Amino acid sequence: MPCVFCQRDGPLTAEHVFPQWTRSHLEDASGSRGVHTRWIVREGESEPDEQTRPGKPATLTVRSVCAECNSGWMSRLEGDAKPYLESMIRGSRREYHSTGRTLIARWFVKTALVRGSRFPPALRREFYEQARTTGEPSDTTRVWIGATPRKQMHYTDFRQIWVHEPQERPPGDPNGYSCVIAVGHLVGFVVSWLDREPSLAGVLPRFERALVQAWPLSEATSTWPPHTRLDLNGLDDLADTVVDHPDRPDWRAHV
Repeated sequence: MPCVFCQRDGPLTAEHVFPQWTRSHLEDASGSRGVHTRWIVREGESEPDEQTRPGKPATLTVRSVCAECNSGWMSRLEGDAKPYLESMIRGSRREYHSTGRTLIARWFVKTALVRGSRFPPALRREFYEQARTTGEPSDTTRVWIGATPRKQMHYTDFRQIWVHEPQERPPGDPNGYSCVIAVGHLVGFVVSWLDREPSLAGVLPRFERALVQAWPLSEATSTWPPHTRLDLNGLDDLADTVVDHPDRPDWRAHV
């Protein structure tokens, strides 16, 4: 199986979705293990299949990235973004200029793509190639950052998107994705597409006070955290703003 980012054949490494250095910020004082919960929603079934297991936080891995990408550009991005991310994960108030916001946005895009690499059908290669070869997110990517009230929050929700006009046949492969990521007090919401922009009309009207735009760059500085913090229900609602019913095989997003 080739690396999802560079398409080179070779041994794949177990890449952590959440960096291992975040673990110390997510564990409680006792260091005890928590509970990982996974809900699987299947078409035609009214109740999701719930699976739980004990475990430490930030241990989720995917085997879809080669060692060269893992220890190369991804490691460099992690090192550059960590000083900005770490204080926000702890909940410290920050003001960021363009350099910090760009790094934060790139990190959330990379993390979203790593998380989504284990879900079929696969995204088109252009998403991964752009993240690997450029120094900033694409022009067809939007990244917002928010905050949670809980310092031990640990959450991801990745969804492929088939964007098309209502009267058109959906494309064969996903041409977009959305992903909500929360680690500690920090939240990132990424929406990216290729040839058709999904409707984002439901994002800012409902979450204007809960999100700060990280990409594309707008004002000279951004202040974090925003006025409103997102609890677990708020994160679920945010994930639903672009497309509902993500686990149905026939779900689509219209432009």
